Amino acid sequence: MKTIKLIGLAVFAVIALGVAAASASAAEFHAEGVLPSELTAESLGSQEFRTGLATIICTEEESQKGTVTEETFPSLSAEVGYLGCTLKTFLGGVYPVHHINAEYLFDANGDVHVLKLIDIEVLEFAGGCTITIPPQTVTKAVTYENDGGHVKINAKASGIEYSGCGLEGASEYVGESLVSATSGAELSYS
Repeated sequence: MKTIKLIGLAVFAVIALGVAAASASAAEFHAEGVLPSELTAESLGSQEFRTGLATIICTEEESQKGTVTEETFPSLSAEVGYLGCTLKTFLGGVYPVHHINAEYLFDANGDVHVLKLIDIEVLEFAGGCTITIPPQTVTKAVTYENDGGHVKINAKASGIEYSGCGLEGASEYVGESLVSATSGAELSYS
């Protein structure tokens, strides 16, 4: 009977160590070099917000900034300004979109938090109207890749809630950005 109890305790200890090791290896970002450092990002192609009836395409990001103060951290915060945006309808109409500002928190596990209300002003469509994206968390919205001291963000977020301009429901966001530290620190993800 003592042997069975000892085997049971040994199995429990192995399971507990496995759980501890799994939680210790959770995804996170890393910075090596001069800290604190400002973070910047550049768009790698267009950023697209897709609904069932229309797509908003932005050709450039004016700014994407944040700060890193520690060598290891679980998330990246970003303030993003989108420029060169147009709304294209499924019927072929193309309408200009006013400058878009957004604030996000990117978790290393792939979740993205929309921190503040995003207003997308569509000019010349339906007499001028606004599409609104409320604060929300979109799970498993992004993946990350290491890219020579930078971190590449690959966004393919679905289920984003929005409303306005006669549209509402869940949409998708697709785009890529490359995040860098301005101090020369090297960034990585693991």
